[in-house]
Amino acid sequence: MIVAGQEEMDLPGFKMVALEGHEVYPFAIPEARATVFIFMRTDCPISNRYIPEIRRLHETFSPRGIAFFLIYLDEEQSSEFILKHLADYDLSVVALRDPMHQLVALTGAEITPETVVFNEKRDQVYRGRIDDRFVTFGVTRPSPNQRDLRRILQKILSGEAIKPRTTQAIGCYISDLG
Repeated sequence: MIVAGQEEMDLPGFKMVALEGHEVYPFAIPEARATVFIFMRTDCPISNRYIPEIRRLHETFSPRGIAFFLIYLDEEQSSEFILKHLADYDLSVVALRDPMHQLVALTGAEITPETVVFNEKRDQVYRGRIDDRFVTFGVTRPSPNQRDLRRILQKILSGEAIKPRTTQAIGCYISDLG
């Protein structure tokens, strides 16, 4: 169990609602060697520019026991709107809504797209950027020098010891609920 704010969280019992309306327990997937959350907004241009890389990461690591979830945060967007966004970008990653920012509070996510990785012991081992392609707003590299998310997932699969790490994501800020 981990502590978020003042309350203790039972991660296997932590539930969210899928776009189709059924409950999902993202931390209770027995065969998952790690769980990856990617915080998204349909209207964040940087999130949308990362979709091809998200697709590649999902296709590479999902068959090897890594559970991926896209987390959509905007309470004003309907599930139908998000499903259309996924279809428009040909993205088959499981998408969940977090309009009340429960997972945001649990993980400390601040930006879209920002990734949070939990190992199979449900320890948060990474929070931050997908890679360093975006240097700052309006400044990008042709290709990344550091592939942070890929590297952490490779370490998890190899059984390498991982020291928890945070990097600064570049993108759209997750606004507080008002």
